[in-house]
Amino acid sequence: MKNKVILVTGTSKGIGKEIEKILQENPMNKVYGAIHSQDKIVTNKVVIDLMEEKTIGEAVASIILKEGKIDVLINNAAIFLDNPRKDKNLSRIDNIEVEVITKTIQTNYFGALSLTKAIINTQLNKDYLRIINISSGMGRLSEIKEYAYAYSVSKLLLNTMTIAYSNIFSEIPKDFAMVSICPGWVKTDMGTQKGLINTDTAAKYICSVIEREKADINGKFLRYGEELDWYKKV
Repeated sequence: MKNKVILVTGTSKGIGKEIEKILQENPMNKVYGAIHSQDKIVTNKVVIDLMEEKTIGEAVASIILKEGKIDVLINNAAIFLDNPRKDKNLSRIDNIEVEVITKTIQTNYFGALSLTKAIINTQLNKDYLRIINISSGMGRLSEIKEYAYAYSVSKLLLNTMTIAYSNIFSEIPKDFAMVSICPGWVKTDMGTQKGLINTDTAAKYICSVIEREKADINGKFLRYGEELDWYKKV
């Protein structure tokens, strides 16, 4: 499929901003970047607050009204409020406020799930769909520890969405696929400047997965050519 309508969340900075930039280099793509809020009209930007389901529905409806479809969704937007790289003491499970856990799971999982469901419902009469969930190796059961509990659990839940929907997609003849990707430790505000991977490298890999065949990616947990185990480091 050459001409694609693509929605990328979390495009105000970091990996999402770089993904949007790379995808826009192909004139056949119609790329919409989702941002949390905006003070003025910006071409091909939509406002999605993953804490507010109303904004999800409005954004999807506006794109469908203009384009008639959304071929690719990249669930990139996420928060890491209990980041041990920034404050190890506050990131311990015994010190995390329940509100932090709730907000993290709402944004990283429930928001992504609501957006995913809304887009799938618009594509039921189409033949092609790719949904890429930007996850983390910390979203494996063996990685749930006393630090970064909220973030790890949110990514674990995101991975369960990939597993569940990929099972459905594997049973239908349509070219629908859902995949989780771990971009590694990226040099961003979230990953800090100690990150080992730059945003350009991460974004290029994520974008390359869009073009892969359903059988190669559906239900997989990928990281730069490696297929990760859902449960533990191997």
